[in-house]
Amino acid sequence: MKAIIFDADGMLNKATKFSTRYTKDFNIPIETMLPFFQGPFQDCLIGKADLKEELSKHLQTWKWDEPVETLLNYWFERGNKLNGNLIQKIKLLKQQGIKCYLATNNEKYRTNYMIKKLGFNELFDNIFSSADLHCKKPEPDFYEKMLRSIQKETRLESHHIQFWDDDEKNVRGAKLFGLKAHQYTDNLHFNEVIASVLPRTQDTRE
Repeated sequence: MKAIIFDADGMLNKATKFSTRYTKDFNIPIETMLPFFQGPFQDCLIGKADLKEELSKHLQTWKWDEPVETLLNYWFERGNKLNGNLIQKIKLLKQQGIKCYLATNNEKYRTNYMIKKLGFNELFDNIFSSADLHCKKPEPDFYEKMLRSIQKETRLESHHIQFWDDDEKNVRGAKLFGLKAHQYTDNLHFNEVIASVLPRTQDTRE
């Protein structure tokens, strides 16, 4: 193993989903939000629509009486529950020469928030976002574009690269491209798998 690709939400970020949190905070039914997330938001994820513009059409229905920028602040800032132990492991892996990448289904504003506010640009060697690639996991184009970029930089074959995601369908998609893909459940399982493929001197469990 010479490189690892990490997922963001559900792995690096363990926060409750935005829609779940919002419906509880503002006492509105989840059915009120589903048309947005099942429709326009999917285009936002791949850069075909602008999140601010699409959200502006739903503010009244969602009982939000402030500017859309304030809604984004609520969404992004309240939606952080970073996996500190895993982040520390990534830093240790990088120190030992393992390339670390992020692969995330996120639209451009939240991707930018992760880069600038959470410092993911310093944590990872590269960040692959659905907004930038104009496709999302588990679509084949996502893996193809991501691997092309990684291999151009590192010359690594796909079997030297691990892929981690909490969503099983994304793991299945990665396996089709020859990646050593694993479904993330918790840090203990992650550490056990990593320790099994690294030389003992590179064991990062401590």
